[in-house]
Amino acid sequence: MNIGSDMGFMYLVTGATGRVGRRLVSELIERRLPVRALIRKEEDALLLPKGVQPAVGDLERPETLRTAANGADVVFHLAALVGSNHPFGRLVGVNAIGTRNLLSACEGHAKIFVHCSSISVLGEIREPPATEETPTRPTTPYGKSKLMAEGEVWKFEGKVPFCIVRPSVAYGPGFTEGYFSLFSLLEKGWMPILGSGENRIPFVHSSDVVDALLLCAGSKAARNQIFMVSGKENLSQRGILSIATRELGVKEPRFSVPLPIAYLVAGGAQFAYSIMGKKSPITSEYVHRLARDRPVDIGKARRLLGYAPTVGLEQGIKEMVEQYRERKERDKEQEQ
Repeated sequence: MNIGSDMGFMYLVTGATGRVGRRLVSELIERRLPVRALIRKEEDALLLPKGVQPAVGDLERPETLRTAANGADVVFHLAALVGSNHPFGRLVGVNAIGTRNLLSACEGHAKIFVHCSSISVLGEIREPPATEETPTRPTTPYGKSKLMAEGEVWKFEGKVPFCIVRPSVAYGPGFTEGYFSLFSLLEKGWMPILGSGENRIPFVHSSDVVDALLLCAGSKAARNQIFMVSGKENLSQRGILSIATRELGVKEPRFSVPLPIAYLVAGGAQFAYSIMGKKSPITSEYVHRLARDRPVDIGKARRLLGYAPTVGLEQGIKEMVEQYRERKERDKEQEQ
């Protein structure tokens, strides 16, 4: 099956109003394919592009998913509760049990269920680079819930054809949280190198994630397989911050902070901001994301899918810095 080869197929997207979901829906619409989006409330339909069929449903309420899933041939499951600042029971309810509920609604008619997982299911990568065979040892509540979701997908082997995509650290247009805080710290000269700075960070642009999802949906070789998905490079923390500071027009970080101290500061900041009812600009998860050596091998996706990431970090970070500056300008205008 090739995406777009059968105009009679219905494409269901969950998480369609999310950062990757919006890009995926736009790509499907551009190919003139019939798209249905699962939304939690009717007013969310206003966030969808013209031509997308909205279907109200809740992953935690299986009886509400039948209408959305009915007749769906290709299902892209991107919806998830992200981050570890939610109660673990809620993460499991949405990410794992919600995935099971959706699969049950798709059983008997879906031709492929493309499940978007996360590199967080791996936890610490003891023998880099990570592959599909790397042991899964998630260290965060979010990572554990996403691994449980993968387990739910495997339970439907033989019932619903599926594939699992594990994107690495996604970025691109719309990814403001965390990234804009980092840009601000770099501009102020407050952002240090975390640890040695030689650790490799596997970023992947949202457009490349969408390419991988579409390739999985259209490839018979993807059936019942897991694919690691990352970008063109596995650059070091120092290399990435060098690109960001160059685009921002500021000096590179001059000093480094040992990881134990970085985690301590992040934890203290989170606590202090929580008392004020605000989100901390730096969290323990951000430190983990930036400071651990987590290179990814995408050889399997290249071989079986023909996956070839196109957006390098130079281009992707430039896009995000431009968006960051636009946000700053808007904020200034609102203050005046």
